[in-house]
Amino acid sequence: MAADERKRFAGKTALITGGCSGIGLASAIRMAAEGCNVALCDKNTSAFKEAKSRVEEVGGRCLTIETDVTIEKSLKASFSKTVGAFGGIDILVTSAGTGDGTKIRKLTSEKWAWVLDLNLGGTYLACRLAVEEMRRKKKGGAIITISSMGGLIAVYGGPAFAASKGGIIHFTKCLAVELAKENIRVNCVCRVSY
Repeated sequence: MAADERKRFAGKTALITGGCSGIGLASAIRMAAEGCNVALCDKNTSAFKEAKSRVEEVGGRCLTIETDVTIEKSLKASFSKTVGAFGGIDILVTSAGTGDGTKIRKLTSEKWAWVLDLNLGGTYLACRLAVEEMRRKKKGGAIITISSMGGLIAVYGGPAFAASKGGIIHFTKCLAVELAKENIRVNCVCRVSY
């Protein structure tokens, strides 16, 4: 990393759903190493200590918040705590989700609804709240949604997962068009699924 890039996120704050593992934690560590304050929002409270330690090892300021992205009240509280601790939110990463691979023969209506609510609904709620906060600050911002190659191409098994991830991709495109004039960049990262 070039010396002039080491603190390119200095003074910025990122709220990351699913922030205590996987892509969420990797994003938090990288941004923190470059000067970003990070709020790790996750249901898995047993992962808080380790995740916070890994962020702080690279010199980052870190907040861990128990969050259920399927419950608006829980997400609102997480946004409020992050703003209270760091003064605002400049970046959102929506990494919370499930990789459920239940095939159609065993896919109940309840499982279908749960996967879509967690993956797509949680992304929508977090984005909506982030946009409200970014508009309040009037300084723009960045939103990164996490999808999957399974949202782009057919995969064997996991139709609810694929539908939710395809929805995230199209939702992201629509947000990018809508928010560009407000200097809010919206991008989607599609991880490789096997």
